[in-house]
Amino acid sequence: MNRILKVLTLYLVLAGVAAHGLGFAIYLGGLELVRTPDHRQTASQRPKGPNPRVTAPAPDQLADLRAALPPWRPDLSNPLAEGEIRIGGVAVSNLADAARRLGDGDTLEIGPGVYRQGLVVGSNGVTLRGRGHVVFDGAAQAGKATLVIRGDNTLVTNIECRNVRVPDRNGACIRLEGRNLTVNGVYFHSSEQGILSGGSPGVVTIERSRFERLGKNGRAHGIYIGGGQLRIRDSLFLSAVSQGHEIKSRAESTHIERSVVASLGGDDSRLLDISNGGELIVRDSILEEGPATVNNDVIGFGLEGRGHSSPRIVLTRNVILLDGPRRARLIHRREGTPAPTMTENLIVGATATAYPGSNRIAGSRAAAQLPPYPGLPPLPGTAGDRGPSGL
Repeated sequence: MNRILKVLTLYLVLAGVAAHGLGFAIYLGGLELVRTPDHRQTASQRPKGPNPRVTAPAPDQLADLRAALPPWRPDLSNPLAEGEIRIGGVAVSNLADAARRLGDGDTLEIGPGVYRQGLVVGSNGVTLRGRGHVVFDGAAQAGKATLVIRGDNTLVTNIECRNVRVPDRNGACIRLEGRNLTVNGVYFHSSEQGILSGGSPGVVTIERSRFERLGKNGRAHGIYIGGGQLRIRDSLFLSAVSQGHEIKSRAESTHIERSVVASLGGDDSRLLDISNGGELIVRDSILEEGPATVNNDVIGFGLEGRGHSSPRIVLTRNVILLDGPRRARLIHRREGTPAPTMTENLIVGATATAYPGSNRIAGSRAAAQLPPYPGLPPLPGTAGDRGPSGL
C-alpha cells in the first residue's frame, strides 16, 4: 500500500509540473502572437520616459480640419542644405553644439529635416529660424519642452513642432522661462501643449502661426500663458483635444486680432479661458464652438479668481459660430465683472444670452447664409478674398 501511495504521489507531482509548464509556454506563446516588434525590444533599446507614439486623433477631427482649412505650409524660400545648422553663418555640427555656442544676439539657422533633439536657450536676443521645412519631432529637453527658452527677447520662426510628451503631461513645443517671446510662422500640433509660460513672461506675441490638436486631461492646452501680456494676430488655434482650451491666458491683457479660434471636431473645453480676468479684446476674428466640445462655455473670464484690476471684455466685428450640441453660454464671467462691450458681431446658433444692438443674431448657418459645418467663412472685414486659408 505504501508503495502504491508513493507512486501515486509522484505521478500527481509530475503531472502538476507538466501542466504548469504547458500553461506557462502557452502564455508566453500567446504574448508573442500579439507583440509588436517594438515590444520585443530589449530594455536597453526601449525609449526612456513616456511613450513617444502619438495616439491618432479621431477620424472626424482630421476630416473636419481638412474640410475647413488647407494644410500648413512652411516658407521654403532660400533653404539651407538638409541637416545644415549655422550660427551667424558659421556651420555647427549639431543642435547640442549649437545650444552650447549660442550667445546674446545670435541667429541660429536650421536646415530642412526631422530633428529629434531640442534646445535649451539661455542667451538673450536669440533668433531661431527654420530655413526650409524644419520639423522637431518628439523632442523634449529637461523633461519640459522641445525649446526651453530661458533668455529674454527671443524670436522663433518657420518651424514645425509635434509629438511632445513628458512625464508631467504638459509637454510643450516652447517652454518660456525668460521674458518677451515672438513666434512667427510656426506650426505646433499633436502635442500636450503648444506654448507654456511662467507667471512673468513679459510680452508674448504670436503671428501667422497655427496651433492644432493640442491638450491633455484639461490641464494642458493649445497655449497656456501665465501672466504678462498676450498678443495674437493672423493665427489659427484649432481642435484642442482631451478637454484642453484652445487658449488659456492669465495675462493682464489678451488681444486677439484677425485670427481663427475653432473647436471643429475636437473634444475641447472653452475656446478662450481668461482665468484671472484683466483685459480681453477680440477683433475681426472667427470663434467656432464645435459639435464635440465638452463645455458649453465659449469664453470663460475671471473664473479662477480676480487677479487683475480693471476687468474689461470687448468683442468687435467677429463671426461667432455656435455648432455645439447644447445652448451655448457665450461669455461665462465671474460675478461682479462688468458687462462685455459687444459691437458688430455676427452670432450664429443658440445662445443663453441675447446681445442686441449692433450685433446680428442668426439661428443657423443657413439663416446667416454661411457654409454648412465644418466650413469657415472669410475673416470679418475682408471681401471674401482672405479667409482663414490666407492667414
